[in-house]
This record gives sequence, C-alpha cells and structure tokens, in this order.
Amino acid sequence: MMFAEIEIGVWAYVIAFCVVFMAQIYGAVASGDGLIIQPVLIGLGIPANVAMANDTTGSIFNSVTAGWIFHKNGLIPWGVVRWWLPGTIIGPVIGAYSLANIPVSILEWMVIATAISGAIYFLFFRKKNLAAIQEHHYEFSKKKSVFSGFLVGFLTGLGLGGVGIVTRLCLMISGLDIKRALAGGHIVGCIPIIPACATYIATGLISPMFLGIISIAFVTGSWVGAHLVIKMDAALLEKLFMISTVLISIILVAMKL
Repeated sequence: MMFAEIEIGVWAYVIAFCVVFMAQIYGAVASGDGLIIQPVLIGLGIPANVAMANDTTGSIFNSVTAGWIFHKNGLIPWGVVRWWLPGTIIGPVIGAYSLANIPVSILEWMVIATAISGAIYFLFFRKKNLAAIQEHHYEFSKKKSVFSGFLVGFLTGLGLGGVGIVTRLCLMISGLDIKRALAGGHIVGCIPIIPACATYIATGLISPMFLGIISIAFVTGSWVGAHLVIKMDAALLEKLFMISTVLISIILVAMKL
C-alpha cells in the first residue's frame, strides 16, 4: 500500500494543527473551514491534491464528534437526511477518482465556485426561500434530496473545501432552519467521506502521520464549535453564515485575479 510523502518541518505540523483546530470552531458556526485549511496546507508545501484528500479524510472526525453532540440535543433532521444517503455513497467514489486526473488549476476554480454559489444564494434567493417556507409553499422533494446528496458526495470525493457551505445551503433550501442545517450537514458530510477515504488510500494520497495529527485538531475543535452552535441565537448564526460565505467568495476571487 502506498502513502503520500510530505516533506515539511516540525513547525509546519504545529501550524497545521493550530489552523485546523481554529478552523473547526469557525466552521461549526459559519461553515467553510476547508476554504481556510486547504490554502494554508498548500502554502506549507503540501501538494494540492494531497492537502484536499487529507483535509477531507480528517473531517470525518469533525462530523462524528459534532454529529453526536447535535444528535443528543435533538437537532439532526433524520427524515430529510435519509434521502441524501444514496447520493452520498455513490458520488464520492466518482469524485475521488476524478481528483487524481483533474488539473490543480481547475480544482482551485471549483473551490471558488462553491463559495460564490453560496454568496449568490444569500444575496438574491435566501429571503424568497424563507418567505415561501413561512407561507407553507415549500414541498419536500425526494428527487431533489437524492440529487443534492450526489452533488455533495461528488464534491466531497474531490476533496473541495467549501463542500460544507454547499451542504448547508442545500439543507436550508430544503426548508430547515440554520441550526438543523448545520447539524444535518455533519451527518450528511460524514457518509461520503468513508468511500472517498478508501479511494484516497488506493490512489496514494493519504499521509498517515499528517492525518493523525490534524485529526486530533478536528475532534477538539469540532467539540468546542458544536457547543457554541447549540448556545448561539439562530438569527445570529444565519447572519454569520451569510457574511462568512460572501466574504470567502470575495477573498478567493481576489486572490485569483
């Protein structure tokens, strides 16, 4: 079995740990932690596809930790989540195999596209969506849920930072409030990582030592972040999520131009 070789110094590991820990706290509240983690990992000298693969695999510890906390507090929307499962199982395998063959430049633009999609939704469609939900015009669609699951699964397989934003957006469009969308996103996000991780290992993109170090940061950071979400006001959470999504999209575009 082949593993990825990462040639970075001790301080780079320390920086990676600290960034992942803080990003998990931020990500639990606002989402988009991968959009913080992956650029830093790449900046530390880790190849883009290896950074994406290890970040995505490590995030399963985030999903399990935060998901358990949200479940105990009755925030997981199991009735909606179960229709996402088929797509989250099939999608990541296709996405993970695609990761080894898609040029890094295209991957970088795909990361930007995920953030921009979130910004556009909040700026132009969120108020209309909320109005329709409040007036009971929303009708749950199983087909849309299956498609959303496949989309999130495929993007997860690619290892793209920002998948959490897309996941929460799809759940919010489905009619969930911000807390249940954040909570459900952890469960939905956990499933596709498993087949994606197996594919990363098969294609030699995983570094066991590096993954082990950042996984500790994923667990501790998500534990703190999940408790913050439970205690925070829902209106404030939605504003933070919106501001974060818009700012991240602006920053990413500015960095590329």
